[in-house]
Amino acid sequence: MGNKYTLCHLLPALLLLLAAMPLRAHVPEAVHDGTIPVSDTVATAQADGPRCGRVGWEVKLHPAYTLSLDSYSRKWLRKRGTFSMAAEASIATLPQDSDSYAADYGYPLFGIGLRYSLNHGTTMRKDADDAWPYAPISDVATPLGNSVTAYGTFRRTLIHHRTWQWDYSFNIGLGWSHRKYHPVSDSDNELIGSRWLIFFGVGTHVSWQISPLWAVYGGLELCHHSNGNLNKPNKGANAFGPVVGLRYTPYEETLYKGRLSLRRDTTFRRYWYGEITVGAGGKTLSEDWNLTQYQTLPGEDRFRTDRFKVYPVYTLETNVMYRHARRWATGLGLDFFYGTYYKRLREIEDLQGYTEYHHSPFALGIAARHEVFWHNLSLSMCVGVYVKRNFGVNADEVEAPVYDRIGLKYHFRRLGGLTLGANVTANLLRANFTEVTLGFPVRW
Repeated sequence: MGNKYTLCHLLPALLLLLAAMPLRAHVPEAVHDGTIPVSDTVATAQADGPRCGRVGWEVKLHPAYTLSLDSYSRKWLRKRGTFSMAAEASIATLPQDSDSYAADYGYPLFGIGLRYSLNHGTTMRKDADDAWPYAPISDVATPLGNSVTAYGTFRRTLIHHRTWQWDYSFNIGLGWSHRKYHPVSDSDNELIGSRWLIFFGVGTHVSWQISPLWAVYGGLELCHHSNGNLNKPNKGANAFGPVVGLRYTPYEETLYKGRLSLRRDTTFRRYWYGEITVGAGGKTLSEDWNLTQYQTLPGEDRFRTDRFKVYPVYTLETNVMYRHARRWATGLGLDFFYGTYYKRLREIEDLQGYTEYHHSPFALGIAARHEVFWHNLSLSMCVGVYVKRNFGVNADEVEAPVYDRIGLKYHFRRLGGLTLGANVTANLLRANFTEVTLGFPVRW
């Protein structure tokens, strides 16, 4: 077992985090060529903006490459091509809305999208290997299978010129896969283990306005499908590659003029706050997968099964955060984990002769956090390092000591800011567990 991590491992997680970080346009506040920054600003004259349509749409093509995040998957991933088509409808926030959040973000766009992915260019096939002595070996490669995904999208412009702009987008939704792992017909498909999937996507784009109503664009996008580790297998399908598209933009002239009027926000008062968040979730075990797939003889109970027990996981987060702008806060926190599956880990490893590893239900991590706000909704992210974790040989020798988390929260203002949310916690973009959370913030 190895524990080596390269840029290939880190790139997807970094892209996901950077897509929502407070990036700044490196241009002065007022220049004569029409290029304007839109971060850390608020509109001074919104009500008098010109009337226009606010609903636009776009279509895009995304030829991509299925990423291999470890040496294990590189053994059986044969081809890695994938191709997606997507259509999105978007609603622009306009200067006349007099919305302080919209002005702070430079008038972003919200939308819904439908994505269809042709994944037959990604194939998997195992060769005979000591690592899987009882796995069936096929002469025919297994295709990943097509998928359809419905999602919500947020797009924010960082630099806006009259003829071009630079933006980033973030997508979250649900997907459905035509094929998934099956012990007989799809025994090599370890990327997708469930029909229903969680979807995350990030992208950055440069667009060119070819007329007042139409724009073309190109960029890079990363898309992730997985089941949140609620079943096995769950390597997850990560597609990264270029994207090209066409946009209908009836709001473009209004947004351009509105952004020219943006000035720095002097009304928001920065503050510190603390937060305690409790969570309850579930996960399946890689150890159960390895035991039933590669260490169980044909004919024995649960040989090559596709049904796995979900074990409860409980968490406690304690955070200290600084709300340094209306739209985001940054801070540090401690994460406490309680895994009910530690006895099962010890049982499996005792059978395999790994008697030297200590097992405990408790783990502790320290994490850097960032939270992005839009009125009562927020997107919460963190990157952390385990400082205490005794979950056996797999955790010590295979899993990364770094974890990342992303989730959505709703803030109940009338209940003192109480939050209800859902998170996926991962190890370098490989889902560890999925949970629901309840948070209790205290403003200082």
